[in-house]
Amino acid sequence: MKKIYAINASPRKGWNTAQMLDRFLDGMHSRSAEIEITRVDLYDLDFKGCRGCLSCRLKTAEKGFCAYPDGAADLLREIKRSDGFVFAAPIYYGSVPSQMRGLMERLFYPGIAEKEIPVRILYTLNQPEENMEKFFRRHLNDIKSQFGRTFRTNPEEVFAFETLHWDHPERYEMPMEFYEARAARKAEKFPQELENAFESGVRFAGYVLGEK
Repeated sequence: MKKIYAINASPRKGWNTAQMLDRFLDGMHSRSAEIEITRVDLYDLDFKGCRGCLSCRLKTAEKGFCAYPDGAADLLREIKRSDGFVFAAPIYYGSVPSQMRGLMERLFYPGIAEKEIPVRILYTLNQPEENMEKFFRRHLNDIKSQFGRTFRTNPEEVFAFETLHWDHPERYEMPMEFYEARAARKAEKFPQELENAFESGVRFAGYVLGEK
């Protein structure tokens, strides 16, 4: 039985990012029942980023693993022992949220995984694709490169753009016309973006199983 970890790195459990991840996992399940999936909502864990304690670099340390004993310790260890890893994250200020950044620091700094572990990355953002390419692409390339190096793989990215990220528009200081435009865009485009996530999950399951 292959084992993968799926991380929702959004603080919002039922919104766009979580829906993208769940649809990705639907795709995996449609391909095979021979994969055990552990899904984690990252904001439920009590942890911080790298503390620079250097415990992972001690001569007596188990190489490649963060040694700090907090709410992420078991997850970090299991990810680097898994057969695959997918995370879904919204884009906040041009990059992933702070909780995901903290997890990344503690995955990357202790060193490279002992084996190839395939990685998939799902992103949602409140910007059109052209803005992502113009303003955020460099940051996202850095993330992709670090995951690729640490897990000895070539991560695939899946995006949902111009997301509708609030309801009850009467409660917020947001232009109603902006809300209406995003609501219309979501009704038209988000189903296809969810389908893209599903198809990526199907491909990922095949890769994990060695079917390619």
